[in-house]
Amino acid sequence: MQSDLRKGGAELLAKTALEKFNGIDVLVCCAGIAPTRDGLASTVDSEFCETFDVNVLGVVRACRAAVPHMATKAKGRLSPSLRISGGCRNRCFTTTACRNPQC
Repeated sequence: MQSDLRKGGAELLAKTALEKFNGIDVLVCCAGIAPTRDGLASTVDSEFCETFDVNVLGVVRACRAAVPHMATKAKGRLSPSLRISGGCRNRCFTTTACRNPQC
């Protein structure tokens, strides 16, 4: 399932999982964005705030929505995954530095 974790998506995911699967056994968080690739000096506050909102608070929101349901069953697994590269300007979404000269 996919959702925008900035806009109440975590609660919607938890609710959908509970309705469709009768519980939450595993939560895998692998959301991440990288709006700028030119370094910290060229990053404006709005880009930093958006990145933090998705990459950090998105994981917190997802855990906050799922963990109480896991706790009621006294079982569950969390698997947060932080991406270093996010995606390049051409949306390559690599796990290592993009080698595309146009990025």
